[in-house]
Amino acid sequence: MKRAFITITMIIGITVMITACKGSKPQTAKIKLPSNPTTGYEWQAEQDKELFEINSEYVEKETDEEAVGVGGTQIFTLKPKEKGLTKITFTYSQPWEPSEDDDRLSYELKVTDSKQIKVMSVTGGVSGTIDEVPELPEMEIE
Repeated sequence: MKRAFITITMIIGITVMITACKGSKPQTAKIKLPSNPTTGYEWQAEQDKELFEINSEYVEKETDEEAVGVGGTQIFTLKPKEKGLTKITFTYSQPWEPSEDDDRLSYELKVTDSKQIKVMSVTGGVSGTIDEVPELPEMEIE
């Protein structure tokens, strides 16, 4: 009886530890933004406080025909480096000629001690029709 109690207690303890460790795996965030670098425009990311390592990748839209200047998607991957609160602003502009009319999206993000990411607020917008782009693209947290 005593041996069964100890075994059950150990199983419960191990289960609790595994469940607790699961939530502590560092998260990453991704945002996908429409882009067409053939126009000279590209998305730039700036953060108030350097909490994230930010990588960018451009994926051209697949078409059946060979089309020049068809555009695609710029994918940003954010990996937390440390805890804190920061605002990341994505600006779609020609880097050599920024303008007040450039599209801007700002995400206020919180990173916990265990590098979990929480989106606190989103402001700004992306021009285009509702069929092309959601007004405020959602950030995917993995």
